[in-house]
Amino acid sequence: MNCSITNKSPIDEKNRIDKQIPSRMTINHLRMMVRRFFCLSPKTLFELYAQSQRHRDILNTEIPLDVDTREIGFYDLENGDYIFIRIQ
Repeated sequence: MNCSITNKSPIDEKNRIDKQIPSRMTINHLRMMVRRFFCLSPKTLFELYAQSQRHRDILNTEIPLDVDTREIGFYDLENGDYIFIRIQ
């Protein structure tokens, strides 16, 4: 599965990383990967949200990726979907 990970708007090419992510990867591993890509300190708190490509036209269709032990495949993400980072 090929997803775009961004901490800003998906239109902003500078802060967007396109990465192939295995569907068996857990959310906890994804969090560690995001910390490395965006140079976030261990103390930085952030939330992950996914937005499916087929639901982009509908408002408020972001899926919170909030259970660290679940695999990414549980959320039924597909190629071209976005994963957003919201730093608290």
